[in-house]
Amino acid sequence: MAVASPAQQSKWRKRAYELAEQQENVFMATSLLLEIGEIELANEVAVARHSQFADVHYTDLTSMLKDLPTKTDLLQVIIYRILLNDILDSSRSKAYGHAARYFDHLTKLDTVISKSSKPYSELATHKEYVTTLKDKHGKKRSFWEKVND
Repeated sequence: MAVASPAQQSKWRKRAYELAEQQENVFMATSLLLEIGEIELANEVAVARHSQFADVHYTDLTSMLKDLPTKTDLLQVIIYRILLNDILDSSRSKAYGHAARYFDHLTKLDTVISKSSKPYSELATHKEYVTTLKDKHGKKRSFWEKVND
């Protein structure tokens, strides 16, 4: 894109939109949009299809997290929630340290998102998410102890 003419950039950008819309894989769709700098649209697609991220392998999710640009707060929330849910749902107690770190990231993201013009969009708020998490996994004391450390 950097060396392409404006006409070529426009053509490629339009093609990328078309490809992103056609993608059944939410990971590929959001990755494509991020690649062309469409951060807001990537966030919108991620929120609209957030449940589909549960089917994405954790190595892909953690890799995506490392490369996300700024202003992808909602996308980050979705990924951290998927990773955290996966650990707790499968009761992988050896990974509770990672889960506690993800919880901490979610709490920090909540501070930013709550101040934005479109907080959480269609996603459950952080407070709602934590309530659901406690209802479902409240008895996993070793996890909650790590969260409170």
